[in-house]
Amino acid sequence: MVRKGATSAIIFPRAGEACGLRGTGVLVIPGRRPRPQWQVAIVGNQDTAAGRSNREESRQGATCPVIVIAASAGGYEALVELLPSVSDRAGAAIVIALHRAVGHRSFLVELLRKHTTWTVKEAGDGEPLRAGSIYICPPGMHITAGQTLRLIDGPRLNFVRPSADLMFTSLAWTHGSRAIGIVLSGTGTDGAIGSKAIVDAGGVVVAQDPISARWPEMPEAAAAIGPAQWVLPPSEMGPLLLQVLARQEASPRAHDEAGTASDLGERALTKVLLVDDHQIVRDGLRALLNAEHDLSVLANDAADGRDAVRLSAQFRPDVVVMDLGMPELDGFGATSQILAMAPQTKVVALTAHTDAGATDRALHAGAAAVLSKQKAYDELVVAIRSVMSGHVYVSRQGHAATETTGPR
Repeated sequence: MVRKGATSAIIFPRAGEACGLRGTGVLVIPGRRPRPQWQVAIVGNQDTAAGRSNREESRQGATCPVIVIAASAGGYEALVELLPSVSDRAGAAIVIALHRAVGHRSFLVELLRKHTTWTVKEAGDGEPLRAGSIYICPPGMHITAGQTLRLIDGPRLNFVRPSADLMFTSLAWTHGSRAIGIVLSGTGTDGAIGSKAIVDAGGVVVAQDPISARWPEMPEAAAAIGPAQWVLPPSEMGPLLLQVLARQEASPRAHDEAGTASDLGERALTKVLLVDDHQIVRDGLRALLNAEHDLSVLANDAADGRDAVRLSAQFRPDVVVMDLGMPELDGFGATSQILAMAPQTKVVALTAHTDAGATDRALHAGAAAVLSKQKAYDELVVAIRSVMSGHVYVSRQGHAATETTGPR
């Protein structure tokens, strides 16, 4: 256990070294200089060849996948929703840092055992992480999740103890692109800077949908600063976690050997938003796309253009599959509005019309692909992968698809 000293920061100087604690409660971790307005700052080991080598040594030693969860006020209720949705077949360990009072006995371990088939226990200092186990940080302690769990007896960081920023960043440091972080209900911004560390390392961050949170500040901060790639109610996070873990398991060497965070980010799951005014069409497309290992369909979908714009702003999908013929705000107008907010979004337009006019109008609105609805089930997956590779994909009724390189 690392205890308080006379210095001023927590540091991860080199892979495999225990962090040291200093008295002022400023967190110093690889990446960035401290800012006066932060009590938690991320700084330290620059992106040098030695630094990259240290990171790779540490990440290659990582054992089972690890999911770290941050929560504060309202977090227990969110955990009760989340844990039953996570299958015990996930093959991962979970570490939970929940802000709670010190000085009286906690029954959190016993209470959470009622809502999961996983092994739930209080974390011990130096304890190895094992798949199928959930580790709860003791109250009044900080925790890091690397090759083993480390408990730190030290001052509050960013006004809280345990610090989710510390826990998240320690996981990003040791697990790199295989780090997974979840930020649940809570006040303040703890977890936001740690979320950015995970995202910068190529990992995945999921934030609770603020609408479903009793206290939305923590997940809102994670979504804004990380930024979290996914914003979901807790009960819908389990299936997503299985997809992420399955993808990591399918290509572990690719993740371990990747040299930069940007390379790792390119391998992330492609988030897809479905927009169609017929539920049966949305359900069919969802089933089609969910069968693909590299695609993940948002749980929320849209029945009209206005909802499409709203959900795109909220969830930031990579691809929007857009029905052009909808009442009120049609797919042409919705495409223009979405791309005005997020030009990097790829819109795959679906049309029941076979004339060139509809195709030209959709492309003019900014769509990166146009498919006839009759061919959607045959060509949609190919079209999505094509536009994500920087191509324009056009399919006309009775003609072969055309794929061209373009600026979209």
